Amino acid sequence: LVEDIGKLVVHYYPAYLTGIRNTLILAIAAILMFVGGTSIKWFLIAFGGAAALLVTALVFSLLVIYPIGFIKWAQTSFPMAVMRRGIKLGHAFSGWGHGWKMGWIEMVKYSYISLWSLLFIIPGIVKFFSYAMTEFLAVDHPDWSASQCISESRRLMKGNKLRLFSLHLSFVGWWLLVIIASALVPLVGNCFQFLFIPYPETAVAAFYEELLDADEVTSFQN
Repeated sequence: LVEDIGKLVVHYYPAYLTGIRNTLILAIAAILMFVGGTSIKWFLIAFGGAAALLVTALVFSLLVIYPIGFIKWAQTSFPMAVMRRGIKLGHAFSGWGHGWKMGWIEMVKYSYISLWSLLFIIPGIVKFFSYAMTEFLAVDHPDWSASQCISESRRLMKGNKLRLFSLHLSFVGWWLLVIIASALVPLVGNCFQFLFIPYPETAVAAFYEELLDADEVTSFQN
């Protein structure tokens, strides 16, 4: 019996000490989190609702900007690669190094569109199509700033906004079909949406390539 107890102590005592250590670490972490949370709470109370709003907006931006940028970069580079016959699986994950920048570009772009929309809806819609090539230009020119991409998009889309609007309008029937299918049979609708979305995205990428070709011809003629 004594030998059995000795073996149990030898085998399980280190694990017992490890469990106590981990419990103490968790307890200390919980205390620090409580003290830190209380301190932050009183800090926010002391500096008012504006500080709380600012901190919340900052944290939200950091948590949201990168995922949006990562997804948008891949969503843009993929159809561009399709049009240029150079598609690779890596394009789906190409946003790793560009997430922050593309997220910032998206934030600047839609901030401008929102401000224009305050002048009634129509100016916002016009600017939406005017800035429509911004993401494609960001992928083609990773060293450009948000302002450069937006300005170049405005230049390329001069006289072409109605054409792009007509292109988007041609997909209305498909979108209605996706909405109806999603409402009736969500699983089927989601599958259909997954298969359909690359179609308009590739069409817009083709539109971008056409703008680049036309701009190159115009530059050559001049």
